[in-house]
Amino acid sequence: MLSALLFGSLLFIAGHYSGAFDFIPKALSGAGMAWTAQAAWILVFACFFALALAYIGAKHGVWGLALAAAVMLALQFIYANIGVIAGTLAATFIFLCAPFYYYGMKKYGVKKAMAEVGLGSAKPGRTLLFGIGAYVFALAISLLLGLALSLAGASDSMKIAQKVNSLPIEVLVFAVVVSPFAEEIFFRGFLQQKIGLFPATFIFALAHISYFSVSEIAGALAIGLFFGVIFKYTKNIYAVTIAHALYNLTSILAIAFLF
Repeated sequence: MLSALLFGSLLFIAGHYSGAFDFIPKALSGAGMAWTAQAAWILVFACFFALALAYIGAKHGVWGLALAAAVMLALQFIYANIGVIAGTLAATFIFLCAPFYYYGMKKYGVKKAMAEVGLGSAKPGRTLLFGIGAYVFALAISLLLGLALSLAGASDSMKIAQKVNSLPIEVLVFAVVVSPFAEEIFFRGFLQQKIGLFPATFIFALAHISYFSVSEIAGALAIGLFFGVIFKYTKNIYAVTIAHALYNLTSILAIAFLF
């Protein structure tokens, strides 16, 4: 039962963060991108969801499949009808719960599970300085990448600004205060440990695809890889969380003042 709940929740995350739940209805109605792009987008996610649900059915039976699908649809209902804030809260809660559920199934104790995702002991002063240093480097990477995309004629930062400006202030605050911690726990502390640096970074970049922006995907890929390297060699989730939070704050403020 818990496995089905988790799978349903993760399917919601895939649909929510990829933008599939928003994009597919628009595509079917003929709005948005060209039909060839719409058809490809719908096909990719239809195949993904079909394979995921088939796996759940084979692993947990018909009731497990029904429960997973119900959880996914319930979370999407919350997101669509109660608002983006509720959907963001639900997705963040799942990001935090998934690793500890996994390690709980492996019979890990709380302390060992926390250590696995990088929540071990750390020196506060050193961690803070390291996090600020990582933030500065992340900004430099972002600026260089933005310059390179501009010179190549591939920059579409306006799409990022439009997306950010459309979000409620509560979601923007959440993106600075809570989301960095949840995302670092899931993508770096958990997923990277299980499938490797590059696959986890690629999935992290795909989680930003709802912006439909080359600049956003490229930035998430570059910054995600940088944070992943830091975590790989330090095993300190606190430092990358600090860097991630400061980076998000700077990005939001830059958009507020420049666009």
